[in-house]
Amino acid sequence: MAGVTHTEIRESIASLVDNRTIQTLVRDWENRRRDAGVGRLPDYDSFSPESRVLERDHLMVLVPEGQGFRYDYCGHGIVSLSGFDMTGKSTADFKGGLGRWFRATHEEALETGRPIYTVHSAQLAASVISWERLILPVTGPDGTPWIVCYNESLNSKSDLFDGIMTASQDGIILFRPSFDDAGILVDFEFLAVNQKAINILGRSESELIGHRLKDVFPAAQGVETYKEVWDTGTPGEFEANHLEISRVFHVAVGKAAGKLIVTFSDITDMREAQECLEQQSAELMFINETLQEQASVLVGLAEDKSLAEREAREAQRFTSQLFEAIPLPMYYRLKDGTLGLVNSSYADLFNADREQISGRPLADLLPPEIVAWIDEKDAELFADPQQKQTYERDAHFPAATDRRMVVNKAAIFGDDGTPNGVIVAMMDTTEQYHLSQELTRLASTDSLTGLYNRRMFQERSEEVFGRVCRYGHHASLIILDIDRFKAINDGFGHDIGDNLLIRLAEILNASLRRSGDLAARLGGEEFVLLLPDTNPEGAMALAEHLRAIFEETTIATPSGPQRFTASFGVAAMSSADQSVQDTLKRADAALYHAKNNGRNQVRRAAA
Repeated sequence: MAGVTHTEIRESIASLVDNRTIQTLVRDWENRRRDAGVGRLPDYDSFSPESRVLERDHLMVLVPEGQGFRYDYCGHGIVSLSGFDMTGKSTADFKGGLGRWFRATHEEALETGRPIYTVHSAQLAASVISWERLILPVTGPDGTPWIVCYNESLNSKSDLFDGIMTASQDGIILFRPSFDDAGILVDFEFLAVNQKAINILGRSESELIGHRLKDVFPAAQGVETYKEVWDTGTPGEFEANHLEISRVFHVAVGKAAGKLIVTFSDITDMREAQECLEQQSAELMFINETLQEQASVLVGLAEDKSLAEREAREAQRFTSQLFEAIPLPMYYRLKDGTLGLVNSSYADLFNADREQISGRPLADLLPPEIVAWIDEKDAELFADPQQKQTYERDAHFPAATDRRMVVNKAAIFGDDGTPNGVIVAMMDTTEQYHLSQELTRLASTDSLTGLYNRRMFQERSEEVFGRVCRYGHHASLIILDIDRFKAINDGFGHDIGDNLLIRLAEILNASLRRSGDLAARLGGEEFVLLLPDTNPEGAMALAEHLRAIFEETTIATPSGPQRFTASFGVAAMSSADQSVQDTLKRADAALYHAKNNGRNQVRRAAA
């Protein structure tokens, strides 16, 4: 199904697929089918989550129900990666092409009695780009055919984040705001830069990360724009001239997750093309005026009429060739709304030739609301024809939907000195815009557990600490880590250690009771809970509850299911603390006390 499936394999799956777990499951299914006899499917018990301890976090069990399939089981690994739990729900809950494709592949597996391997794009998952799936038909406990499906991610969005930072041809910078003691914004601190930004700025990574903007670049351009975007939350942009390398950059600034995201796009070539266009337009106007003067002088001379017509055609051909030579979509629109000259790059947006577009009203090509907006911008230009317009917005064309365009406009003047049209050049900045949006999401989460990361915890906890100091609100911190985690990694392997971290993250996430509560991974096996409007007694009760749940949780290991423990430290935020770090240190000291007194316990910090 277009837009959903990338790969479907029905034969020789074990030979064609690289995933060893899938190879093992296919071979095991084939052996058990032979044992079951002709026309029978393997029993469900051989592939149930209870019997497949090592694979069950990536298993789903689907039972035919009505016109679809009900999810009888959905493994923790799938829930963690996708961001939602389908247990008890139906394939009918997946709308559109994806839901139809799920039902079709499951029905085919049951009808043919054969496994199917698929790869499909993860349209709904929070942190996965694509999934690989093995669909196994089995005989359910009730004697009817069921489906056991193994799911594993092929690509994660956290990997994409690193790839974006590395592969982007634009410079990318993440800034954190810096405030003085009075809470006034005074500067911005470098949090992350990609290699392209390092090259543009001419500084090493160590000279940027952790340093303030004014300390590194005292005369930096655009600081006022940065502050305005931070104060208003409205994206901003400006152009910056890099005198050392003689280049011009379009700088886009956005605010998200308590940070500024700044991208640098080299528009030197576009600006040079625009200047060339304006110069050529002026020359064309001069040529046109000269031709008109010559035509009036020669109007009575029949023998020279053909010469004047030839020169006029040459001028028109020159203008057309100039438009066509510029690689950006361009058009000339008359004051009455009709398109005059257009180039092929613009016509391509409509899947048309230039001749099919030129001479038509723009209202014939675009939706009325878009044309009305363009008319309004053109009217502003006609009212003040000496100005130039540059703006960025979403655009939709028949051959280029959901694009982000930077539009440059200038008025064209007639013989009487009044504007008689508008010339327009557009630049597609879709990739840079989507990159900004993706960076916003990825910059605040931990790639393994899906919880917030240390930076996000620091930002939110400082806000809560400010309310505690100003208004006397209650707030508490719970810091915890897994007991003897290094020994767990050494004894069972890092895969088991990662599964243990993921399971603990699920328990913490499920414990959040209020919208302001936050769970974060500080690093390694250390986690923290931020609990606004919670007194120390409530935090102690929650910590003890979490300790008991985790103690009873089993994790599959090569030696069989195992249980593990964690220690907890609790501290209340207080106006007596100088900062959140003071509260965190007291909670950490309580955790240290719990460790030294036998582990697997909760300790409260002194006030």
